[in-house]
Amino acid sequence: LSVREESDNDQNQSDDGDPEASPTKSPTTPKNVKCKNSSEFSLFSYNNGMVMSSCRELDNNRSALSAASAFAIATAGANEGTPTKEKYRRMSLASTGFPTDQRNGDKEFVIRRAATNRVLNVLRHWVSKHSPDFESNNELKTKVIAFLEEVMHDPELLTQERKAAANIIRTLTQEDHGDNQITLEDVTPLVEGGKADPFENHSALEIAEQLTLLDHLVFKVIPYAEFFGQGWMKNDKNEKTPYIMRTTKHFNDISNLIATEILRCEDVVTRVAVIEKWVAVADICRCLHNYNAVLEITSSLNRSSVFRLKKTWLKVSKQTKALIDKLQKLVSSEGRFKNLREALKK
Repeated sequence: LSVREESDNDQNQSDDGDPEASPTKSPTTPKNVKCKNSSEFSLFSYNNGMVMSSCRELDNNRSALSAASAFAIATAGANEGTPTKEKYRRMSLASTGFPTDQRNGDKEFVIRRAATNRVLNVLRHWVSKHSPDFESNNELKTKVIAFLEEVMHDPELLTQERKAAANIIRTLTQEDHGDNQITLEDVTPLVEGGKADPFENHSALEIAEQLTLLDHLVFKVIPYAEFFGQGWMKNDKNEKTPYIMRTTKHFNDISNLIATEILRCEDVVTRVAVIEKWVAVADICRCLHNYNAVLEITSSLNRSSVFRLKKTWLKVSKQTKALIDKLQKLVSSEGRFKNLREALKK
């Protein structure tokens, strides 16, 4: 009977407490459950991979976390793959009211990992997008490799970070066996010394590929410093920007060559065939993303000596004329080369 009476009393107490609870607000914790000393309970527990806190006063301490630390924690967690209990523990210790000495230790670990990841991303972009900086400066290349090797000796380095550092070192140390062995100066004597085959003996595809190779040899050697300050518009442009001025000379040489090939034909039928072939070359260069060659060919067709060939242009097919209009719109200077800039984004 005494046991039953005690249970009835407990039920009555719980019934009396129901009116105080609000449907939009969770009921308050009973006094006999509230923790007076946080050391009496386990601070964190794991439930299906989720971190559960057992003390309400920790919610007030979460606001003390700085925005920079929170961003670093979130970034590091996203880069490390599927979080484990240990990773959850580190992230939780850095963002809640744990004792200062132990909390700061794990928070610094997360921030170090985030900082390392950012540094590696900057170096990877630098090496992949601006490789001439390292090709022309061996001291810079050596220092970056030494720095990455030092980073790889860090015992706390994650596997993903170690692989990223190794890939950057591999990119810096690998030898390029491509066209670095060929320069425009090596190609020019071969053309001048030997006997060139007639224009009719080469296909449009072969000509387009050779034009693309020549343009590549000209553009790849331009140092970044020549693009600063618009030195090609100064009076001493040949001294300030010699490589950019070389591209201008190459452009004019190719344009003169195309006009010469058209004008050297004596009969109209042959000239029509040569014009249509050069237009086909320009369209193939467009497919090869060599818009400089497209501009070289279209500018040569617009020269007064070629444009005034009225009898020749009357016999050029409508498809060829439509293709010429399409290519000229592509490389037009209207809107600061708007169409060309849009094509480069694709």
